[in-house]
Amino acid sequence: MAVAIEFVNVIIRKSAVQGKYPGGLDGLARRGLSNYLEDDHLVRVGFMSSAEAIGLAELLEAAGLDYAGNGGSEVAVITGADETAPSWLSVGERFGRRACWLSGAPEGELADFDPDVLLRLPRGVFPSLGEVLRAMRQSGADVEEIRRDVEGQPAFILDCRRESARVEVEVFSDGDAKRPAGLLARRDLARRASVAADVALLRDLKAALVAAGAET
Repeated sequence: MAVAIEFVNVIIRKSAVQGKYPGGLDGLARRGLSNYLEDDHLVRVGFMSSAEAIGLAELLEAAGLDYAGNGGSEVAVITGADETAPSWLSVGERFGRRACWLSGAPEGELADFDPDVLLRLPRGVFPSLGEVLRAMRQSGADVEEIRRDVEGQPAFILDCRRESARVEVEVFSDGDAKRPAGLLARRDLARRASVAADVALLRDLKAALVAAGAET
């Protein structure tokens, strides 16, 4: 498997995080790193600036991981356009995206960034929540409806599951009519071990809704 990269990236060997970082992989994910990705061998955390990336690399080094610029054996800092990388890390293109993977390991699938699932639900296509649920279930997801009647909050919260994948969907109402007007789907960042499955479900939910008439 490979992880997508862009801008400035801290790439870490998962075995090193699990063995040396306090709390292991879960401890790192709990830092609230919203650009966190992982495949079978690597963790990727992305930043807009080199200073932020180097700051994380140095924090990992203080925890006992090996980082020595781009020559470290467990942590590397690379840019999305940079071909230079330590020998244990391969950089190239996968499925039309810049990516990296552990050298010598099969490239396989691509762990990519979360899709943007913020959609408008036209009145003529989605006059009630039932049409939204039917479209979402075309993705193969089991959808549980949870009603939230709190002023200023989404009209409905939906819990969507497909095998090991799970995402939450907020459906917003059209004023007092409680007619679905838009939705926001997102994954739980704490579910780091299920990121690939959760992102795949997000993409399939978006595709199913757009095919049914939802608008980006």
